[in-house]
Amino acid sequence: MVTACLPIDPRYRGCKPPNLPVPEGVRRLEGQAGGTTFLEYLKEDAVQRAVGAGPAGRLDGASRERLFRELTAGAFATALGGRVPDQIDPDTPLANLRMTTLFRFLTVGTLARYMDFMLAMRGARG
Repeated sequence: MVTACLPIDPRYRGCKPPNLPVPEGVRRLEGQAGGTTFLEYLKEDAVQRAVGAGPAGRLDGASRERLFRELTAGAFATALGGRVPDQIDPDTPLANLRMTTLFRFLTVGTLARYMDFMLAMRGARG
């Protein structure tokens, strides 16, 4: 059986599950080559929904990162249009959750918004 993995830690040779704290895992995945990843989109979407699209557009990278780290599980779930998964306290900061937990927050609506975003980006490029 072949297992997919992400090269998230250069000190680790081989596959290491992406089970870092959510903000750290997303930050590392953002550094990977390519277009806007689903996790980058989730982060930006959550920040925009938390503060509004206008204010989010004026945030510098450090401020955006700080705001994302300060989101609670409840605020993140609300931003994604979902609910806090069972056994997670809504007041828990994202920085205290692991990457494997992140996927329990995702909804079909979240994925649909990402697909709309990707199609819009593709259309903007021509």
